[in-house]
Amino acid sequence: FQNAVQRLSVKRTTTVSLYSTEYRVGRQLELNVTDNMNAIKCLQTCLGLIVLLTVVDISHESTVEIRTHGWVMAGSGSDIDMTLWVKKASGTSNSVNCDFPCEQSDFCQTNTQQTVTCPNLDGILWKITLRHRGGGFSPNWAVDWVNIRDNGYEYLLNYDEWLDPGEQISRTIEASSCSRPSSPNNGYISDGTSHNSYGYFRCNSGYYMVPGSDTRYLCYGGYRDPKYPSAICCRSISNC
Repeated sequence: FQNAVQRLSVKRTTTVSLYSTEYRVGRQLELNVTDNMNAIKCLQTCLGLIVLLTVVDISHESTVEIRTHGWVMAGSGSDIDMTLWVKKASGTSNSVNCDFPCEQSDFCQTNTQQTVTCPNLDGILWKITLRHRGGGFSPNWAVDWVNIRDNGYEYLLNYDEWLDPGEQISRTIEASSCSRPSSPNNGYISDGTSHNSYGYFRCNSGYYMVPGSDTRYLCYGGYRDPKYPSAICCRSISNC
């Protein structure tokens, strides 16, 4: 009987010990899974902030299409080049040069259109200048219109004019209002809908703008720079 009780006691002790071990292991696994899930959530949040606050410089080219007029003798084999004038939200401006080699054989014929690729504008187009460098056959040239596509924006400028050797003609983008982007949580946007104006991101009282946010954007000709401006307002960086 005593031997039986001892065997039973040993069995019970072993069972409890195994249960306790299983519980500890299971609990540890549960804690590990919870910690991993928290880490994943934290990583997702951080990545979301990085994507939102980082301006991704995706290399692209602008597409420029130019139409030679249908008037008699409007075509030309001369050297024609173009300058694209660009405005940016930073308040700076720059120019992009684009060559239309009409001097190539029969390139700019009457009543035809040609397409070339040019460097990306990295901003908003506000003016185009065409220059006639001369040379080639049939030097006088008449341009109908110029159409430019860049970063999802499209600009169509009508010329309807002759361009003689040594001359240049400029056209500016027509004035147009802009739509406002989405306001930040715990913040708002002031101005930024009128042509050639800036919109400003503001945070509500007690909130602060996270470094890397866009503080303003430019509205020009109905388009914005940056195209998708954004800002984050938090009570503190640690609470974001």
